[in-house]
Amino acid sequence: MKLTFYKCSPAENMTVLVWDPVAQTQYAEVANEIMKESHLHAEQVGFVTEPVQQNSETIARLEMMGGEFCANATLSLAAVLSIRKKGIERTTNSRQAIQLETSGIKESVICYVDRGDTEYKRKVTLQLPLPEKISTMDFSSEGENVEGTLVELPGIAHVIVDEKKTNDRETFFRIIQKRLESEQFDALGVMFFDDEKCFMQPLVWVRATDSLFWERGCGSGTAALGIAKAAQIGESVKLEVQQPGGTLGVKVDWKQGQAEGLWLSGEVKVVAEGIAYLEG
Repeated sequence: MKLTFYKCSPAENMTVLVWDPVAQTQYAEVANEIMKESHLHAEQVGFVTEPVQQNSETIARLEMMGGEFCANATLSLAAVLSIRKKGIERTTNSRQAIQLETSGIKESVICYVDRGDTEYKRKVTLQLPLPEKISTMDFSSEGENVEGTLVELPGIAHVIVDEKKTNDRETFFRIIQKRLESEQFDALGVMFFDDEKCFMQPLVWVRATDSLFWERGCGSGTAALGIAKAAQIGESVKLEVQQPGGTLGVKVDWKQGQAEGLWLSGEVKVVAEGIAYLEG
């Protein structure tokens, strides 16, 4: 199998976008092969398809390997389309507005793309759908009670916890995963957050591929953190969240006890394109 691909780095959350048709039943198998260190070595894989909705302004659809929603992969697709300069409907000065469909979300989303400091960099802002549910939960870890905020976004859920409260973090993740198993989330992340440094370490699991990664950066996790923070203080927030691979920004409009607007922003580098060869 020969597949055209682009490899992108949004906050070093290495993302491969497959540009050729692949049967949906093969997504998990193809993705697992591509993510290997012996292949393209990435944290996640998305498949670019034609839109399915009847909307002339939507120019592409992103199907993630597990049918989940991935904010960083969406940013990456917008960046690649901007560089390809194909099918972009609207521009305002130097900013491009790119409308996309993505797995895990029913409605289309809009990415606003600005040129970066080189030809293969773009600054992308994504307006995200609002959370479906926000709740506070208590978890037991190493004999202590740890409080977390569960933010359920369309297509993915994240638990925000104070990083100082946990030592064996992968074991703690499994405690949360077992507790939430009945929810059948497509993907689940635990965001270990240091409030003083505004630094977050994301650990993300995807059900379909049963893959668990310490991600270098997590877009939807950043959005969930912004929501959790706004809910905690009861007002709008704007944060620049440091992560192992770089910085992602989140802006939350919070009014009358609920989120009324949610935006994620970050720089995307397109680091490679070419042909991937897979056996079978």
